[in-house]
Amino acid sequence: DQHRNQFTISFWAKPPGTAVEGASPFGGETNGVAIPGASSTNLGFYVYMRTHPSIRKWSVSLYGTDRLIDAYTLGQWQLVTLTASNGALYGSVNDLPRRSLGACSDFVLPKPPVLGMRNGSGHGFSGAVDEFRLARAVRAETWVQTEYRNLAQASFVRFGTVTAGNDTDGSGLPDAWEL
Repeated sequence: DQHRNQFTISFWAKPPGTAVEGASPFGGETNGVAIPGASSTNLGFYVYMRTHPSIRKWSVSLYGTDRLIDAYTLGQWQLVTLTASNGALYGSVNDLPRRSLGACSDFVLPKPPVLGMRNGSGHGFSGAVDEFRLARAVRAETWVQTEYRNLAQASFVRFGTVTAGNDTDGSGLPDAWEL
């Protein structure tokens, strides 16, 4: 499929008050299914927490290659986003600048990914996950930043002038839109 390497995955995660190494809010492993170019059959694609004191970051593993995304905050909601575009993988946390995570070619998972752990049998994430999204589109960095700011600031971010038009009930919404 021409779009398999063009996608955006995003989700809100709230890690527990204590981090657990490898805790994975999203992921899928191949569980014995061979992947072309992979050095092992027990690898996959998953996001997890690195807890070593010198690291403490969200990380993504793709077929056994681990890549650091950015720092997490315990006990607080944060938006984690992965974008694959033209053979490259990018990651971001909240509205921080997108970070290059390296190559991401021929991305295929033979088993469906799961929420809350890597493969349904381990590395459970005891925090909360919400609004998981998988888009077959490459979301721009500004799209991700706006999505984060709209929810984190609890108000809509606007660009440009907004006109209400006819608003007979004074709600701030144009009558045509309300109808």
